[in-house]
Amino acid sequence: MSHVINVGIDGELYFPANDGTHGFQLWRTTGGGTGAEMLTNFSSTASFTSLITGMIVFKSRVYFTAKVSDTAPVMTYSVGVSGDVRQEPMSGGILCAFALALDDHLVYVDPAGGLYSTDGDGQTTTYLAPSTFSSAWFTSRVPYSLKVGGKGFIRFNDSVHGTELWQTDGTPAGTILAADINPTAGSGPDTMYLFKNDLYFYAASDSTHRDLWRYDFTAPTAKSMDFHFDSPSPQINVTFDDNMSSGLSASNLSIIDLATDAPVANILQGFDAASRAATFTFADTIPADGNYRATISGAIDAGANSMVDSKSVDFYFLNADANRDRLVDTQDFNRLAANFGGASKVFSQGDFDYDQAVDSDDFNLLVSQHGKRLPEPAGMASVAATLTRATPSQPSPAVFVRDEDEAASLASVLETEAPR
Repeated sequence: MSHVINVGIDGELYFPANDGTHGFQLWRTTGGGTGAEMLTNFSSTASFTSLITGMIVFKSRVYFTAKVSDTAPVMTYSVGVSGDVRQEPMSGGILCAFALALDDHLVYVDPAGGLYSTDGDGQTTTYLAPSTFSSAWFTSRVPYSLKVGGKGFIRFNDSVHGTELWQTDGTPAGTILAADINPTAGSGPDTMYLFKNDLYFYAASDSTHRDLWRYDFTAPTAKSMDFHFDSPSPQINVTFDDNMSSGLSASNLSIIDLATDAPVANILQGFDAASRAATFTFADTIPADGNYRATISGAIDAGANSMVDSKSVDFYFLNADANRDRLVDTQDFNRLAANFGGASKVFSQGDFDYDQAVDSDDFNLLVSQHGKRLPEPAGMASVAATLTRATPSQPSPAVFVRDEDEAASLASVLETEAPR
């Protein structure tokens, strides 16, 4: 009887056996020649003997499937360590290769159709998803399901994706398609094993190839995080060590103004799977002058693994500060003048309004900003500067300083010397 599964709990072995008198019943033993105790006494006649399969331990009870008479439907029962046997509220028997005992839920496939879970109270079940199944699975010993940590992985056919790998935590919201390996016909994953914290299984990517696959459980990390001011618009780029295309959003990036702790809205522009890089821009396109901190956290990779560690970068933005020395002065004017009238230009070349052209709009913006200095806040290293220079004694962090006389003087020079 290849479909029979024996289980152990609290030092006792539970198993189906036929003593020649009662037909197949559920027994248990402590071993060591101490004998065995018969726990069930289902009907047995000359033409029928009870069939017990699908044994699994959940919350100190052994769940099993039994057909107790030639006219009775297949049902699910459980027995506790005290020997009490009760019928469970499942509408059919547990498919033994598909039963998953998670921390708080027993997940099972009902032959009548559907994926369900129970919390073990003996009274209620929860519908998770529709399903179809093959009757051959009922007696299979091939591992079609596996618990990994608090998650369960199961071979499952929802009648839409074909037979694929699904993930569940025993709740409807937590029951999701884990991998759509063969979108055309289903990959039929089986033979699931855990090795070095990863799930290995066989699945068919097409009609001719059935290969060994690995499902990664490693939490993703952000490898690098940078502020880019010379992009088509100011942006923050985050590079990950995993595919984050399905579990990343603007809510995973927080940007705060270090002077006020006020949040700054951002937009996720996209994730490039090849480089594993995400691009975030500012909701206002060009941020206000200030010192900022961006933090990425909580993003989820394609394997539904969430980031454990966050990553942050401190940066600043001072418009018209083309050479990135935290001061708008004649050096920035010289960069603008050298590129005035040019197209396909960037911020460091004088394109301060990010329209890719250096023109009078950028000139006017520089005039309005001239003499403005953005002090570096305490404890913040200069992150994105391409040039640095010594500056005189600075006031307290986040206070802008502007020399009105110098600004007025430069404005008059710009009016006469700016390229036409």
